[in-house]
Amino acid sequence: GKALDVGAQGVIVPLVNTVEDARKAVAACRYPPAGARSCGPIRAAMHEGLAYLQTANEQVACVVMIETEEGLRNVETIAATDGVDGLFIGPMDLCYGLGLAPGSFTDARFQQALGTILAACAKHGRAAGIFGYTPEMAAQSLQAGFDFASAGTDGNFLRAGAAQALEAARGDGKGSKLIVGPDIKLKGAEITDCDTLVVEGRVEASMDSRVIQIAQQGVFSGTVGIDVAEIHGRFEGELTARKTLVIHATGKVSG
Repeated sequence: GKALDVGAQGVIVPLVNTVEDARKAVAACRYPPAGARSCGPIRAAMHEGLAYLQTANEQVACVVMIETEEGLRNVETIAATDGVDGLFIGPMDLCYGLGLAPGSFTDARFQQALGTILAACAKHGRAAGIFGYTPEMAAQSLQAGFDFASAGTDGNFLRAGAAQALEAARGDGKGSKLIVGPDIKLKGAEITDCDTLVVEGRVEASMDSRVIQIAQQGVFSGTVGIDVAEIHGRFEGELTARKTLVIHATGKVSG
C-alpha cells in the first residue's frame, strides 16, 4: 500500500506460494469493496486529484512472484486468481526452490519450470515477466515468450556509467578494442596490442592487457593478466585481475 500511495502504478509481490497469498496481494492493492487497501494516496492524489480514488483499482497492476517449488505447484490456481495481473519469476530463488545451484538457468528442470509458468500465464491471460540480470538475458527471455523483463539492476547501470565516465576523463577509451562476436570461435591465439577484449563467442587464448569483458553467452579459456575483468559469462583457466574483478550473477569462473 505504501508504494502505491507514493505513486507507483503497480507492485511486484515476492514469495507468493498459494492462492491465499495471491488473494492477500490483490486485496492489498485495491480499495474496498474490491480489496482492503487503506486510503492515503498522498503523492498519487497530488498528481491526479481525488479522482484517483475512482480509477486506482483499474490503474494499479498486481504482479506476483513465482520463485519456490510450492509456488510452481500452485501456479495454475495463482494465475487464475481474480485481480492478479501478471506473474514474475525470480530466477535465482527459483533455482534454490528447485534444489538447483544458483545460476543453473540452462538446467532442464529450470527450463521446464519456465515453460509451466508461461503456459499458466497464457491460459489465464496474465502478463509473464522475469528478472533479467543482463540485457542479453532480457532479450533471450523476450524471445522465449515473456512479455517483460528487467535488463539489469540500477547498481550495475550506475557502476557501468561511472566507469565509462572515468574512462573518458582519463582518456583511457582511445585504445584498441577487439570484439569476438557470438558466432565466432578464436582458438590458440596470443592476443597482443589489444586494450579491450569483448568476448561474445568462444575464445581460447592468452593475453595481458587492460580490460576483458565476457558477455553472458561468452566463454574464455586460457591465461589472462588484466587490469579490469567483468564477467557475465564463463571464464576457464588462470585469471589475474590487477585492479578490479567483477563477477555478475550469471558469471562463472573455474580454474
